[in-house]
This record gives sequence, C-alpha cells and structure tokens, in this order.
Amino acid sequence: MTTTVKNSIPAPLALLEKDGTFWEVNTKNGVKTIKIAEKIYVRAYGIRVADQTHVAQLRFQIRGGGFRSQFVNCDQLVWTKRPELISTLALAGFIWPPDRKEIDAIVRALLAQKPKRQFVMVSTPGWYGEDYILPDEVISKTEKTLEVFLDPNTDAQLGAYLVGAGSLKLWKEKVARPCQTSSRLRLCVAAALAAPFVRVLGLNSFGFNLFGPSSDGKTIALIVASSVSGLLNDDGLPTWADSETSIEDQARGHRDGILPLDETGGGNRGGVKSEEKLRNIAFALGSNRGRRLSKVYQKKNRTTVREFRVIMLSSSERSLEEIARASGTSRLAGEDVRLIDVPASEANSAGVFDKKIKGIPGESKIETVKRLVEQLERDAKHNQGFALRAMMRRFVADDSNPETLRKYMRVFEKQSPVPADHRAFFRIRTNFAVLYAAAALAIDFNILPWGKSQTLEDIRKCMKLAFDVLHTHGGALSSVNQADPSGLASQLAKRISNCKKCTIVAIKRDDAKALQARRDAECLIINGESYIKSKVLKTWFPKKDDRAAMKSAGLFSLSSRNDTPTIEKKIVGIEGKPRYHLIDDAVLKRLSAT
Repeated sequence: MTTTVKNSIPAPLALLEKDGTFWEVNTKNGVKTIKIAEKIYVRAYGIRVADQTHVAQLRFQIRGGGFRSQFVNCDQLVWTKRPELISTLALAGFIWPPDRKEIDAIVRALLAQKPKRQFVMVSTPGWYGEDYILPDEVISKTEKTLEVFLDPNTDAQLGAYLVGAGSLKLWKEKVARPCQTSSRLRLCVAAALAAPFVRVLGLNSFGFNLFGPSSDGKTIALIVASSVSGLLNDDGLPTWADSETSIEDQARGHRDGILPLDETGGGNRGGVKSEEKLRNIAFALGSNRGRRLSKVYQKKNRTTVREFRVIMLSSSERSLEEIARASGTSRLAGEDVRLIDVPASEANSAGVFDKKIKGIPGESKIETVKRLVEQLERDAKHNQGFALRAMMRRFVADDSNPETLRKYMRVFEKQSPVPADHRAFFRIRTNFAVLYAAAALAIDFNILPWGKSQTLEDIRKCMKLAFDVLHTHGGALSSVNQADPSGLASQLAKRISNCKKCTIVAIKRDDAKALQARRDAECLIINGESYIKSKVLKTWFPKKDDRAAMKSAGLFSLSSRNDTPTIEKKIVGIEGKPRYHLIDDAVLKRLSAT
C-alpha cells in the first residue's frame, strides 16, 4: 500500500487492510500511513454449543508466511483483557509491533469489527437440534447453513470422518454389493447407517461384538462399517486396549455414529481386568454418557457435554461371556442387552462370508477369500464417507422419515420371533430392528444396492445366532425358558389341519345342526381367517411359556389392545362373548416351514 499524507487528526484505530495492518501517525507534513503488522482481522462470530458462550474467529498471517485461524472467547475482546488477547495471538504466531500504542491501535480495531459471517462451535459431531453436524459439514433442513467448527480444545477423541477419493457410486458397487455374500457384513453396514437414528428413535446406545477365531474376517467387518462414516485413517481403528476413559472419550468423539473397537486382546492395560472394563463400558452405553467429572475439571476443559448415542461394533476372539467366565464371573443380563455377542463365522463358512462366493480359477477357497478381503479393504478406504453423508442429507430433508423408520422396525419385529417372553429378549430384538429399519430406508434412498427381504433375513439370522449364544454360553439369560417358535408353529399348523372346523356363514337361528357345529368346533373360519377358541389353545399348549413364545413369535394377530393376544367376539350360537386367538396365517406358514 502506498504512503499517503493527509491534513487531519490521527485515527485511534489501526487500519486492517487486505495487504497488512496500517496506522496513521503525525508528521511535520501531516498524517502519514505506515505498515505496522501483517494482515489480521475478525473473520466471524459464533456460539460454542456446549456451554452457549460466544466465540470469535480471528484470521492472521504468521511468521514465515501462511495464515492461521485462532478461536478466542469473546470476553478476550474486551479492552480490559487485551493482555490475554495479545498473549494468545502471539503464541499462535502473530507478530505484534514493538510499540505499545501501535498494539493498542490494532486491538481497538479488532474490537470494533462486526463481520457478517456466523458459525457454531461443537465439541463433538452428531445431532444439535434438527441439524446433523460433521467436522466438515452441517446437514440442515434450512437453506441457510452455518459454518461449523469443532472446538480445538475438546477432550473428546474425535472420529476421522474422512471423505475418500472415490464416490458413493463406487462404494455401492465395490463395498456394499460384496457385503451381500455375508450376513455379518450386512449387519455391520446396517449398524453404521442406523447409528445416527438411535437418538431420533429415543433409544439408548448399544453394541455388537463379533467373536471367533483369528483371521475369520472380524476386522474387515469393522472396516467395511467404518467406510460408511469415513473413520479409516492411517492410525487404524480404536481398540479395546485403550483405557476406559479413552473409550468413553471415543464414544463422545463418535457421537450419533458408530464406534468401532477392534479386538479385546489388550484389554488388561491400565490395571483394569477385561471383564471389569467390559462391564463398565456396557453400562456406560446404557446410560449414554461417560463417568461424571468434577465441575471444576469440566469448566476448565469445556466437557459439560458428556452424553452420546452410539452403536458400538466390537471384535474379539472369545465371546464376552467367555471372557467374563475365564475370570471367575459371569455377565449380567444388562450387559447381554447392551453389548450383544454375535458369532463371526459358522461351521463350513468362509469366515464372515456365509454365502456362496464366486471362485477364481486356479485359487483355493482360502486364497479367494483373502483376495476378496484385501480388495474390500482398499475399496472401503478409497470410497469412505459418502454413504453416511448421502443418508443424512436425505433423512434431514424428509420429515416423514422417523415414522418410516418405526414402520420398518415393526416389519422386522413382526417377522422375527424372540425365544421367550422376557423383556431382555424384546430389547435385543429392538436393537436388531433398528438396523433393519435403517438399511431398508437406505434401500429406499438408493444408497444400498440390496433387497429388503434378504436384508431382513440376514439380520434376523444374526439375531437368532445371538439368542443361541445367550442360551448356550451360560450367561444370565441362559436360564430363561427359551421355547422354539418354529417347533411350536409346526405343532400349531398340524393341530389346525386336523381339528374340528366350522366356516361361519349366515344361518337361521333355528338351524340346530349349524348352531351345534359352531359349539363343537375348535377352529372357526371367518372370512378366510382362523379363530382358535382360547380354551382349546390352552388344551393344545398347556404350558404358559409355550403360549407366550407363540405370542412373541407373532403367531397371533393382536386385538386393538396390544397387551392381549386374543380377540373378544360375539358369534351366533355360542353363548356369551368369548375370546379367540386370531392366527396370523403368513407367520404360521413361514415359521412352520423353517
């Protein structure tokens, strides 16, 4: 900027120009404009969401060239606190002029600036009101979007949330499509898509632990899931070897997303036994927050927001129940619900790949799987981050989606029986239902190249395996009487086919033969639907647990009251208004065929 001479009173403020910072000084010939520092200005004002304090973003040139942004609390932009501001910016690399009057002139100029830009500062990603915030994007319903910055002083261990060099199209083709050969990979991808909706649906955090022998594909399952959100950086995935505090901070840093934790082999670090750590983390998930800290520490480190909603995806060589039992204890029922063991592989399966894999001529099955896993890992990293962003943009733009998710959850629950009438089993089923609902919605959005029926079948398969683990591994829920819904359905179908039936049609009240047929019938056919008399069903299935399991399996269509599996109905010729079990023929046919 060229020097100019004016015949006016010197200005008390520095001039914050594009090519530097200038100040007007008195000379014998008038007022002279001189450069006193490099460029500096207040770029924007914002609010720190965690504590609602106001923050300013300052932008300036630093030593050696280049520019840097520095966030300061707005109380530093008060004249009496100028020493704090001067010190903060000096430590950040801004070169102040040596003259105190020039320094004061710059500070006064900064205090006087009123930029139009606004931003929000968050300590963690996730939902803030109706906006879903990622480190590089605010996904909002409104056209006007604010800039978002993550608090540089947050103590949460933030997820990477990267966007790869590829595309959503390539992710669908190279990552999601190969997952159709594995119910476990499908489960993990669905979990990654479902994690942002745990809060939306009013649910608590939960997780799944894939366990099995080394090299059976547990890690690739976590990698594929992490590609949805973009969590694959050079540091690798978080591990169980981290301390409890670190894992809690990871949960906050992956807020409203998935938290992958690989292997439990190093779980005894820090003097805490594996089973104790697992128990503490399981119950931290259930409470949706890390352990409480002192108010002094929270204020100093701006950790007032300790809550999170996540779906944890874990891997280990042994089930969590086996880890607990090896230490002379057992898991509690609350742990089984919050961190659910799922076998990573089955007998005769190629690790996590339980479907037919197209072989490569000249290669063994093991070599083919190895090649597939290596290619999947490369493609997952190259095309990461696109699926989550596409999903959330569509979801946020559509107000009907929360109810759509609930509708798909009901579809899954109706077709997925639980092994016993126990609250824990229903909660576990709800967790799996969330995964199906998110996957079904992603299919609607053309984000997943899958079919809904096969997706439901694969997720239901994983749920059944999880129930089998609870039954066979001796945990807290193994003692619950678990009836076989398929066997009961087969018995019911056989009973109905051989029982006395009566098709209800219009008759005259004096038709004694027709009236007697209704009284003698065990099953009444009304408009093609089968109604079993309540007393008859109790004769066929005298055990209360069996009838409860049949209800849980969805064999009975419920009345308007969801607490009863029977329907009260008046039928001419039958005294009173007795109760009947209305059979869901579709569920009966499906279960009795398995």
